[in-house]
Amino acid sequence: MIGHLKVSNFSTQDAVELQEKLLGKNIESLDTKSRSRTLSSKSVDNILDQLRAMFNEGMRDKNNWCLKNPVADKDVKKLTKDEDKSRLRILSKEELARLFELACEYSPRIYLFMKVLYHTAARPDAIISLQVKDISFAQSKIYLKAMKQAKAYSVPMIPEISNMLKEWIDEHQLEQNHYIFYPLQTGDKTKPAIYENFRNGARNIMDDEFNKGIPTSDRKHRVSLYTLRHTAATQLVSKLGIKVAKEYLQHSDLKVTEIYAKVVDEQMVEAAYVL
Repeated sequence: MIGHLKVSNFSTQDAVELQEKLLGKNIESLDTKSRSRTLSSKSVDNILDQLRAMFNEGMRDKNNWCLKNPVADKDVKKLTKDEDKSRLRILSKEELARLFELACEYSPRIYLFMKVLYHTAARPDAIISLQVKDISFAQSKIYLKAMKQAKAYSVPMIPEISNMLKEWIDEHQLEQNHYIFYPLQTGDKTKPAIYENFRNGARNIMDDEFNKGIPTSDRKHRVSLYTLRHTAATQLVSKLGIKVAKEYLQHSDLKVTEIYAKVVDEQMVEAAYVL
């Protein structure tokens, strides 16, 4: 329940009305000498962020108790401007090869995760949600769930990734409804793995090689799993153009894809100085 509403009945309009009510809500101070106050815009945003995260989790759940996030960013606008948390660090061809080399040495599971993540240019959540039935070896396609739009889409599967997935499925004796990346702790193949385990494993690889001296708060310059999506996106824009990149990345708005075009422009300036 959210208030007096069932979670399944909670709509975007309910989220907007909740936002308005929270803004006008009086909070009594524990200090009797102080006046009552209203919730700040930042506090209201934090509450809505928690709801947004909850519905995202519902979209990942195997029972799919949530098919669309009613608190999605495009529908419920934030009241405060976020600090610049954009992750625009991209990897060179040599850095990418080094990362995959380190991942292969560290863990075959994380190596496969990173390779699929890069070649699909998907968000990590979409790869975590990947099941055997989402892979068509006959059509050489991988069907993914777009976590923000809550709709399925497909990306082509190159032979390298196809062979890696076939070997993984055979080795782990996975069936159609099994998750490619299931929790090793329990061995329950009908449930997806916990993303934090991949993130922590990747951090162990990336921090020593790419993030020395860069604080964890500096998301723009640190290398993370999301860097693989950004690197792939930048490659798509530079080699195939912004419209192809938009479709491959499943962006709803071309303006989002333009971010990667700006990165390419900045690299061109750097190239001039290198010469």
